[in-house]
Amino acid sequence: MVSTLQLARSHGFSVVILNCGELYWLPEKASPATYRTLIASSEGLIDEIKNQIPSQTTVQEHVHYVFENVIKPKVPKETPIYILSSGYGALATVQYLSGHCK
Repeated sequence: MVSTLQLARSHGFSVVILNCGELYWLPEKASPATYRTLIASSEGLIDEIKNQIPSQTTVQEHVHYVFENVIKPKVPKETPIYILSSGYGALATVQYLSGHCK
């Protein structure tokens, strides 16, 4: 993956990385986390308020948020976007695009 990103950057592409696995918030580290990391760092206790990232509680919400709040405001509409995705993040991306692209 790193070599693919380096190649894209060397050809002048901008890169946005969606980490669909990090849907939780660790306030003590001020960073997002995976479910496993959250459980390990919080002794198994999850605070649904403290550990939630607003508008990003599912992979679909995360994809929607990034497209609507990061990509759309910064990328001109006629600019082609090339997507490299895998797993459930790929499915969520296809679902988002099928509902938002002509």
